[in-house]
Amino acid sequence: MILWDDDERRVRPIHWGRTMAAFAAVLLFALLAVYLVSTADFGGASGTTAPRTPGPCAPFCPAPPGGP
Repeated sequence: MILWDDDERRVRPIHWGRTMAAFAAVLLFALLAVYLVSTADFGGASGTTAPRTPGPCAPFCPAPPGGP
């Protein structure tokens, strides 16, 4: 519907060169953003803020040092 030419009742051609250039630009921007975020340094590691609960940790206890 959008591609119909109102003057001659024929379909307007799609300019694939511009379409592919725009798609490549969006893809390049997305890859650049992923690279920058994955290599970002968000500061030093801080201690956990999760509260510790009393009681046994089973079945979620980590393995003791030295293996099972």
